[in-house]
Amino acid sequence: MKIIIDDTSSCDNVDFLGDCKISKYCSVYGSKEQKVVIGSNCYVGMFSLINGFNGIVTIGNNVSIAPRVTILTDSGPNSSLALQVKYPIEKGNISIGDNCWICSGAIILPGTEIGPNSVVGANSLVQGIFGDSEVLVGCPARSKNKK
Repeated sequence: MKIIIDDTSSCDNVDFLGDCKISKYCSVYGSKEQKVVIGSNCYVGMFSLINGFNGIVTIGNNVSIAPRVTILTDSGPNSSLALQVKYPIEKGNISIGDNCWICSGAIILPGTEIGPNSVVGANSLVQGIFGDSEVLVGCPARSKNKK
């Protein structure tokens, strides 16, 4: 098994199941309780963030993640108690199936499941459950497969 992590990138609490390359300036992390799991023959492009701290991130085999992709298992810390009441932090697991291509600038939000053989278009904002061989584009992302 060959894992290549660029010196400018950081990976914590990640389980690699096979060959993988993490390019420059990436941050990939889970927690002790919830690890990020990356399948075999995967690539993570420059400046990408995979935050699995508050949920499980599972990335299948043969997945290509382009530069500047953001994958978030939570909506992030909010230091305002008033806003936390109005807008509570969302948390959820993320699953990306085998043979997916996540294009540059895509953002994948908590609770998302992307089926195998799917493509997420550049700069798309994805949240929800999507089946096999979907082409997801837009903000919010919608399937181009369905009429």
